[in-house]
Amino acid sequence: MARIFCIGDVNTDLFLYTDETPVPGTEKGVGEINTTIGGNAANTAMALGHLGADVTLISATGKDTAADFIKKELKKAKVKTIFLPSKKPTGTSVIFVTKTGERGIMSNKGALLDISIKAILNVLPNGLRKQDIIYFGGYYHLPQVRKGFEKLLEKIKVKETKIFFDTTYDEYGKWEVKKILPKTNIFFTNTTELEKITKKRNIDSAAKWLIKNGAKKVVVKKGKHGAAYYAKNEKIEDNAISSHAVNSTGAGDFFTAGFTYAKSKLWGNKTCLVCGNFIAGKKIQSKEYYEPKIQELELHLKKTNLAQLKKINNKKQIEMEIVQNLKCQLKMKKNSVLALASGHTPIGVYKEIAKQYRAGKIDFSEAYFLELDEYLNTKKSNTFKEYFKNNLLSKVNFKKNRIIMFDSETNWLEQKKKIEKFIHSHSIDLMLLGIGKNGHLAFNEPGTGFESKIHIAKLTKTTIKSNKKELSGKIPKEAITLGLKTIVESKKIIVTATGKSKAIAVKKATKEKATESVPASILQKHRNAIFIVDKAAGKFV
Repeated sequence: MARIFCIGDVNTDLFLYTDETPVPGTEKGVGEINTTIGGNAANTAMALGHLGADVTLISATGKDTAADFIKKELKKAKVKTIFLPSKKPTGTSVIFVTKTGERGIMSNKGALLDISIKAILNVLPNGLRKQDIIYFGGYYHLPQVRKGFEKLLEKIKVKETKIFFDTTYDEYGKWEVKKILPKTNIFFTNTTELEKITKKRNIDSAAKWLIKNGAKKVVVKKGKHGAAYYAKNEKIEDNAISSHAVNSTGAGDFFTAGFTYAKSKLWGNKTCLVCGNFIAGKKIQSKEYYEPKIQELELHLKKTNLAQLKKINNKKQIEMEIVQNLKCQLKMKKNSVLALASGHTPIGVYKEIAKQYRAGKIDFSEAYFLELDEYLNTKKSNTFKEYFKNNLLSKVNFKKNRIIMFDSETNWLEQKKKIEKFIHSHSIDLMLLGIGKNGHLAFNEPGTGFESKIHIAKLTKTTIKSNKKELSGKIPKEAITLGLKTIVESKKIIVTATGKSKAIAVKKATKEKATESVPASILQKHRNAIFIVDKAAGKFV
């Protein structure tokens, strides 16, 4: 399980619900007041804690009643804490909230002014891991942290721990980020902060400026317009949920918590946006401090189309994109289980893999290879076992005892038992699939149940006709295949499609209602599935 360390600001928030502002020399009453825990890092940690994440807040408070209140709230959310020493009082913000939910803030930083790079390094755990996330929130509120911040990031990067950075508002007006961008894995900002940093009003142009200046991935929080994820040559958007705004304070922090929670689960970028928008949308509906519930999030995800689609200009670029995904997977987990597709579409992928293996850029020595499906009652040259031997397995360094394949000559029930036992004990980390013209995945033809496991499939006339182009002699009419339920239990799924003949299938799979008549549409409910297609295959989406 990934650990998340939120480093940055914590304070008490005093909310005054009024459309008026105080005039010197006068006194006016307000209808409602409320005191909660606040601060970017603290809000993010609180939301993550309520969602069940393993989260630690590193910050500073004074020795006062405000600090006691903060510690009590964090404990209730099951947030672990490391507080740096300070003789100053706990930070406090006074927040004026209008009837429309908009707000203005006045703050005293207090103990936060004592947070320094040296103090952070003294308490940061030594045993940071690749899967851990260090989240910096409230950076612009911490003047001492600005001194030598890049060196702190460099020390963290040595551990290959992921670094998430949320800008917050820079009351000092400096907005410096250029030295920070290359050292972050994800850079979060809202539209106001984005314009201040880049001096560009157009969101797309501003996000591209950040990437040009070193940011790997950028997430822009757009309030009632949802959020957008940017990477090089990639943009994903998701709408905000429909909600009546009562108090928007901290909505951006709660969005970041939802996104970060999903990332810690290794879910896809579209799912991360959906989680962030849902948590933020629920937060602004409440005057009281919102405590996210994992059950509510799970219900929302089950009702949402999570299919992610990426259009790429040509087949070669698609192949390079898939190979890069495989390399990232193996870097993250050397002993990954890879279930890879056969057929004409991925041959270019396997050629590129072989090329990069020869160049020493990819290593399969600890990985497992798992076959997706296999023809029954056909000659050896038609089998996928022979296909993979010729196109991949003989060209890279999978170990023989880590290659798990079907045997068309063995009783299929024995095969089923063997493969299911392997998947149960290991699980599939990454699966590469093609999509049939009729929407089939592997040999799960239209009408196959979403709950299907390993089974013998009778091939449709469409599939048999398509196979005649690639097979010789007697064309098989049956195959053993992983079922749809088995497929969606994979941690990450890539579906690739090229050419206009796949365009209707891609549209039905990603944009229309999920149905067993289009087997690939089951992936709309998968939390880390992506369709990587060319312009022709993505013509209708």
